[in-house]
Amino acid sequence: MPFQPVLLWRGKVPLDAQGAARVDVPLSDALTAFRLVAIALDAKGQAFGMGEASIRSAQDLSIFAGLPPLVRDGDVFSAGFTLRNGSARAMTVTASVELSPRVARGRDLTVEIPAGGAVPIAWNLTAPRGIDKLQWKVTARDASGKASDAITVAQDIAPAVPVETWAASLVRVGADGSEGGSVSIAPPAGALAGFGSVTVQLTDTLTPPLQGVRDYMAAYPYGCFEQRMSKAVVLGDSGMWNTLAGEMPVYLDGDGLLKYFPSDNLKGSEALTAYVLSIAAEAGLPIPEGPRARMIEALKAVLDGRLRHEDYGDVRLQKVAAFAALARQGAATSAMLGQIGMTPQDMPTSTLADYIAAMGRVPGLANGPQLRAAAEDVLKTRLVYEGTRIDLSDKANSPWWLMASGDEAVMKALAAVLGRPGFVGEGPKMMVGAALRQQRGRWDTTTANAWGVVAARRFAALYPASAVAGITTGTLGGQSVSRAWPLPDPARTFVFALPSAPSPLTLGQTGGAGPWAMVQVKAAGPLREALSAGYTLAKKTEVVQARTRGVLTRGDVVRVTLTVTASADRNWVVVADPVPAGATVIGALGGQSEMLAEGGAGDGAQPSYVERGRDAWRGYFAWLPRGTHVVSYTMRLNAAGRLQLPPSRVEAMYSPEIRAAVPNAPMVVAQR
Repeated sequence: MPFQPVLLWRGKVPLDAQGAARVDVPLSDALTAFRLVAIALDAKGQAFGMGEASIRSAQDLSIFAGLPPLVRDGDVFSAGFTLRNGSARAMTVTASVELSPRVARGRDLTVEIPAGGAVPIAWNLTAPRGIDKLQWKVTARDASGKASDAITVAQDIAPAVPVETWAASLVRVGADGSEGGSVSIAPPAGALAGFGSVTVQLTDTLTPPLQGVRDYMAAYPYGCFEQRMSKAVVLGDSGMWNTLAGEMPVYLDGDGLLKYFPSDNLKGSEALTAYVLSIAAEAGLPIPEGPRARMIEALKAVLDGRLRHEDYGDVRLQKVAAFAALARQGAATSAMLGQIGMTPQDMPTSTLADYIAAMGRVPGLANGPQLRAAAEDVLKTRLVYEGTRIDLSDKANSPWWLMASGDEAVMKALAAVLGRPGFVGEGPKMMVGAALRQQRGRWDTTTANAWGVVAARRFAALYPASAVAGITTGTLGGQSVSRAWPLPDPARTFVFALPSAPSPLTLGQTGGAGPWAMVQVKAAGPLREALSAGYTLAKKTEVVQARTRGVLTRGDVVRVTLTVTASADRNWVVVADPVPAGATVIGALGGQSEMLAEGGAGDGAQPSYVERGRDAWRGYFAWLPRGTHVVSYTMRLNAAGRLQLPPSRVEAMYSPEIRAAVPNAPMVVAQR
């Protein structure tokens, strides 16, 4: 029977001559307490009475799961369950386990359980690689056959060392029917043997394949409003966007600006609000009218100087971003242009792209076409080509406090000028140049990837695919794949095993014009030594409460202290520290939890928002100034085994080249 909360509802119950009634109540499978309520009303409806009683359902034999809900592949852990005897007699109970998929077989366990007692049992397992979910089905039965129970529990498996894109390149295969060249393929230093691949994705258009971008964003670990929105744009996931749009009211502050996280301790952001309105318009995502109206009024206040929360950087850049967002939403007027106070020549390229996009969307702007053309001429002077890769002459001037970067500026500019008369011949060249800016199959920031997808979709609509004929052949080592055109989409991708040593990938075309190919090298590369690039990170773990001195045991409490030294001021910096399988981060729970956290106070800047996840502790800093900062958190170890820990990291989310990481040794936790 299902676990419905209401077991029975009877609007009318007939009474016997003594005014009594008997009602059968079917119990659900839930082992819990239920409240029975009866209300009596006289025939005239003038008098009533009520009575109630409580019952608790139980069974003689029960199984309770205690295995960690998330493990990492390679973890050697103890999958614990508890058998409880709810009867008044002792039991001999045998428990069996079944895994799906069937990655291992566990032997039956037989235990003696006293009346009213409970006994823990466990099976040890090494979490397998290559699957992301494991289902445990445990069945228990007493020797008499009169008592039994069964439970099914799902467990997630995360990669300890994920397979990631380490290199990617866009090449033309056999142009004009000639044979193509070769691409040198080599696994990254220290890559784990037996994992990884070389993926070749063929396309008959200059629009770059975006699988690497989608893979990166789908696995992106952080979750502020911008990152969740950018992920929805990149993945084209309307359901993800609708969920986020429905949460907008809790992200809005009292002034109508969006906050990065739904915390009362944070103020709304001019940059975030402008980005959300702009990218939503360009990607065709609807915004609920209530929040939209509030954000529009807030940006009007930003534009005319009545509202400013982010007081760093040139305020004129914020005004251009606000003006462009209003224009994209159809809420700008010609009178607003005079409130910017900045010429296109003085704007960094990211801001210039916003200005160009806005100029075509302001009604009643008499000289709008001339202003837009003049701004486009300024943009042309900024474009620099290194071979076929596009760059910007002002790449060092990106306003990172507005979530801008070199890639973001290029992609936003491309989206703004595609199809414009002055860029008809430049469009394909810019698209190829922008695609070649990708590193490891994607652009540098979440906003850059969102703008990149918008630009790629716009390019695909303006520049249709060209005809490809003949046969495309790819050869790597002893592996060879051939595809005859025309090809359906699924057949345009083929995968080779990653070679263990440098090898040439040969791509050739016979019988006609060849396609473009995006080649991606994917590998699992563990971090073996500390990385410092603008930040340094140090980690210390100390025991707060232990069962046995010198040995970590399930149930112990430990404190982790992270020290970050920053060489530059940056906004929105994240510190992410993995927690071992099954651990619970303690904090903001009061009572004992607060006492256990004592002595762990930080120094310097402290997180503006904290996530306590199953996989990691993450602290987000709205502003991290130059200097040394110390943060700490406390956790309880709830699982036993040898538990893998990915690297600890600190990263400026909108200047990702500023980062640090330190490797972590596995944590060994003994059974209690």
